[in-house]
Amino acid sequence: MNNLNEYLEQYTKDDLTYFAKKLGVSKISSLKKAELAERISEFMLNPEIMEQRLSILTDPQIALFEKAIQKPFTPKEDELDDAYFLNEMDYGIVTFDNSLVVPNDVKAVYGSINTPAFHEYRKQTSWLMKCLDVQNAFYGKAPIDVIYEMYQNRPKYKIGKKSMIELFHKIPDDLKDCYLAEDSIMHVRYRKDKELKALMNMQLDKEFYVPTYREVEDYGKHLYLSKEDAYEQLRAFFVKNAKMSFEMAEDCTYEIWHMVDIGDGMGDIIDWLTGKRGLAFHSEQELGLFVKLIQEANNNTRILANRGFKPNEISNHKENLAKGIYPTIVPGSGYTAKLLEESLPKIAAMGFKVDIDGGADVMPVINYPDGIKGEAILSSKKIYPNDPCPCGSGKKYKKCCGRL
Repeated sequence: MNNLNEYLEQYTKDDLTYFAKKLGVSKISSLKKAELAERISEFMLNPEIMEQRLSILTDPQIALFEKAIQKPFTPKEDELDDAYFLNEMDYGIVTFDNSLVVPNDVKAVYGSINTPAFHEYRKQTSWLMKCLDVQNAFYGKAPIDVIYEMYQNRPKYKIGKKSMIELFHKIPDDLKDCYLAEDSIMHVRYRKDKELKALMNMQLDKEFYVPTYREVEDYGKHLYLSKEDAYEQLRAFFVKNAKMSFEMAEDCTYEIWHMVDIGDGMGDIIDWLTGKRGLAFHSEQELGLFVKLIQEANNNTRILANRGFKPNEISNHKENLAKGIYPTIVPGSGYTAKLLEESLPKIAAMGFKVDIDGGADVMPVINYPDGIKGEAILSSKKIYPNDPCPCGSGKKYKKCCGRL
C-alpha cells in the first residue's frame, strides 16, 4: 500500500465510522467504505491536524517514525511498544512481517511540518502528556496548579501556566483521557457525579504528591514506577526464583502495581499469580520471602486513594509499621488458604497475621457415603471468593452466588 487511505480501507466500515466520529469528522453517514477511508485520510493529512497529533510523540517515538520514513524496517524488541503506538495512531503501519512502514502521502506532509519549531512544540506537548498520564493514575482529579508544578519539574521545560493550558487544548480529545473542568484537570471516568463522589470520598482531604520528573518519565514509559526499590526486588524475585523471562517478570510486576492500586489484597495477588501465571513456591522460605516482597511493594505503591502518596508515607500507616503492626492476610481461594496454612509459622514469625477463614463462607454439603440409597450426611465446606461457584455456573463465587 502506498497511501494512507489504502491502509485505512483494511478496516471494517463500522471501525472507520467509529474512528471518524472520534476524530470529529462530520457528514459521513452516506459515505461508502472507500469514501469514508478517503475522508478520514484527508482529515489526518491536513498539516495542522498532523502536527497536533504527532506532537504527543516522545523523542524515541519520533526517531522511530523518521527512520521508517527513510526505509521500512523491523523494529528491535525494545522498540516494539513504540512501533505499535505509531500503528495505533495510523501514521505508521506495522505489517504482518513486523516491518514498520510509513505511507507515501504521510511522508510528504510530514516533510512540510518537520521544522525546529515543530519539535520544540512536540517536546513540550509529549512531556505534558506524560504529566497527564500521572494525573490520571495518581489523582483522577487535580487542580491545574498541581499539574503545572509537575510540568515545571522537568529541567529546560519552563513555560507559563497559560502556555501549558494552551498546549492542553491543542492535544486532540481522542488522544487524551482527561478534560479541563474549571480550575482542575479530571479523568473522563469521573464525568458522572457518582464516580466523582466516590473518588472524593476515597481521597478525602489528602495532599497531592507531586512526583519528580524522573518518576514522571518512568511512569510514562512503564505505566508504573519500575525503578522503585520494592518493585525492582519483586521483579528480580520473578526472574531468579520463578525463572520467568524478564518480559514476563516485568508484566507481572506491572500487574501487581495496578492490583495494589485498586485495593486487591495479598490473597488476590497470590491467586492471580498462581492461577494465571503458574507461579509455584518450592519452600516455606520462598513463600515467606514473596509475602515480604509483596508487603514492601504494597507499602511503596503510589496509589490513587492517597493522591499519589505511598501507604507508608501516610502517618497512621507509618505508625503501625513502626509498632510492628502489619495488615492481616486473608486468602481469596481454597488454594491460597491451603498454601498460607502450610506456611503459617514462617509467615507469623515475620509479624504477619493470617486469617485463614476470614474470606470464606460456609456452604452446606450433603454426602452419601453409603451410596445414593444410604443415609445422607450433612457437612459443610468452606468456599472462598475466588473459588469456582458451587452452583456450577463457571463463575467465581464472589461474582455469582457469593455476590453481596
